[in-house]
Amino acid sequence: MALTDAALRRMLKGHDEKKPIKMADGKGLTALCRPSGSVMFIYRYETKIDGKFKERVVTLGEYTGKPGGLTLAQARERAGECKGWRRDGFDPAIKMRSWREANTNQITVRGMLEFWLEDYAKNNRANHEKHRQQLSKWIYPAIGDLPLMDCKREHWLTAFAEYKRSAPVACGGCLQMCKQAVRHYRIMKNIQYHELDDLTASVVGEKQQARKRVLCREELADVYRWSGLESTNDYYANLVSLLLMFPARTQEVRKSHVSEWNLSQRIWKVPPGHSKNGNEIERAIPEYAVPFVERLINSAKGNGSDYLLGELKRPEAVSQYGRGICDRLGHTEKWTIHDLRRSIATTMTRLGVHPHIIEILLGHALDDTRKAYIHDPRLKEQEEALNLWWGALDKTA
Repeated sequence: MALTDAALRRMLKGHDEKKPIKMADGKGLTALCRPSGSVMFIYRYETKIDGKFKERVVTLGEYTGKPGGLTLAQARERAGECKGWRRDGFDPAIKMRSWREANTNQITVRGMLEFWLEDYAKNNRANHEKHRQQLSKWIYPAIGDLPLMDCKREHWLTAFAEYKRSAPVACGGCLQMCKQAVRHYRIMKNIQYHELDDLTASVVGEKQQARKRVLCREELADVYRWSGLESTNDYYANLVSLLLMFPARTQEVRKSHVSEWNLSQRIWKVPPGHSKNGNEIERAIPEYAVPFVERLINSAKGNGSDYLLGELKRPEAVSQYGRGICDRLGHTEKWTIHDLRRSIATTMTRLGVHPHIIEILLGHALDDTRKAYIHDPRLKEQEEALNLWWGALDKTA
């Protein structure tokens, strides 16, 4: 039975068999479907070796169901080329290897990673320069100049070993980044390279554990009162006040420009460059926040600053200061500034706010179905949710 796109797309979800499933299309073309959801097109043929016929396999490319991957039509065309090479007396495996070598041009590990940074991360990752610094410090010195096709698993493990000793969680994240870069290059340049496929964050470092800390109402009230003390540093008092008013990411407030805030329409537009997922975020500005934001805008303009908080502090400095607030307040269980966001979302849930309104306020990317059909930021519902939250906090404080 001939292959279909529908059948291949189903295999992209993975399967429960222990071994790869082989789906034949005919004339030597087969789709090799791994349990992980990876689908590779291969061409199978027989050739005479030492007087005996033996089966040979040539990898044609990867099916992803997305632009950049090998389509079923392209795979059939390549299988036809392989059949033509055999008819002309050539070994398809040798011809395919020669073609790939000519196209890869001995790209180095550094070249592959830089290609990903420029071709993908630059437009889709807010922290792409941080990624480059991370790679420059830990990966490039160890294996950056090695030709990619010569860089084996043990080379990668050696590079990650030193990183793991210094920062195991960050090392695990770096592996995931490198795997994405390899996959992007593999799809865009149609090469076969799978040295990182079986490595996981727990093998080369540590997987970051999802935080679950939720501040109780009394703790949130303590933070609220602390942000209003005259003895509190102005920058951090204003930062925390905004993070209590809106369940935003710290970087969205830290990088916020005065121009993002439209008080007449009561809308805060976070530009793509300031959001984690690279999407614009529209948040309603509730009435209780208007006087506070207006004061910050006037102060910033008076000091000649484009930043709502008057200056741009480094994320490391903000994070370090934030970790110390719980000690200043005498809270026994540690928390970070980011935990405020989770705490607000949890409180809103308890107050009966609809989950998708909370997701919009958090600035999360909606799932594919909602993203395709819902293009309204639901500002009225946002404001109602924020008013519910603020009323509960104000009552406790």
